[in-house]
Amino acid sequence: MKFTKKDVLFSKQAQKQLDYCSQRNKRMHNKIRMIIDDILEFGYGGHFRPEMLSGNFSGACSKEVDKKNRVVFQVKDNKIYITQVMGHYNDH
Repeated sequence: MKFTKKDVLFSKQAQKQLDYCSQRNKRMHNKIRMIIDDILEFGYGGHFRPEMLSGNFSGACSKEVDKKNRVVFQVKDNKIYITQVMGHYNDH
């Protein structure tokens, strides 16, 4: 299934992180935007080293921004829920 930008919902944390990047780290912000576009097209597949998560994050997937940061998201009810765009899921 292909998604559109209106199908993407950000948690408060993810929105704050994205806002922070847009002001302080344009390169990282652009990479996150590329990953979101990849998620829109491929969902759990695609590029950026997708990894299905387990345990407390079961049902979610992460895609690598860089060695330290991941976009963590879940596809549910025909929507994409992005829970974080910075940090590593083990950090939280």
